Amino acid sequence: MASKLRLTLVVLLIGFMIQASIESYIYLSHNFELPFATSIFILGPSITFIGLVIRWIGRHEWDEIFRQRFRHSHRTFFLSIITMALAILPVVWYGYRAAEPIPPLVQWGFGAAITATLLLTFATYALIAYDLTAVVGRIILLIALIWSVAVSYWVGQALGQELNAFVLLAQNHSMDITAIGASIASLEPYLALTNILLVIVFIDAYLRANPRSLEPPATPVRPLAL
Repeated sequence: MASKLRLTLVVLLIGFMIQASIESYIYLSHNFELPFATSIFILGPSITFIGLVIRWIGRHEWDEIFRQRFRHSHRTFFLSIITMALAILPVVWYGYRAAEPIPPLVQWGFGAAITATLLLTFATYALIAYDLTAVVGRIILLIALIWSVAVSYWVGQALGQELNAFVLLAQNHSMDITAIGASIASLEPYLALTNILLVIVFIDAYLRANPRSLEPPATPVRPLAL
């Protein structure tokens, strides 16, 4: 039976393939009006959460070293949830204070929280795959992370300027973020490179992943001397 870790890798692989397909299509077709620009904030965290839950269920398969690595990835993903909540906080706060102006510093903090959310999510993927791949895979993983830093910064900067639009949606109790998504529609496709590289790394990790039992190896029984 496949280990829970391999199942986790498969779940994440499916997510990367979906994201890479959507982003590559948008980039190649230049059809930035497609309603996919906010998928990085929905699909990515959702699939990551499912994958981490599956891996947590199978934690008995691994030794203490891998358990420590897993704790790091869980904490990193938890931090990404916190930064996402910090990004939502000013939207809710000013959504109930229609007459109160939004300071530029709050807009900057909103964009920074979005950037941190994306970066911590990609860092979670790196922590999952790092010990499961070889040198070449780690180099590819590093390239993916470096590129994700640049794109995450661009997305955070773009959405930081849209805080007023988010607040207006909150005040109107509306979930129509199509107009806001247009501000990053031309940026998200650049994450196709990161997701394609993650697909390569996670395929390699899947092929190399083997459960490490916590049980000590059985000591061979020597026959009694007569």
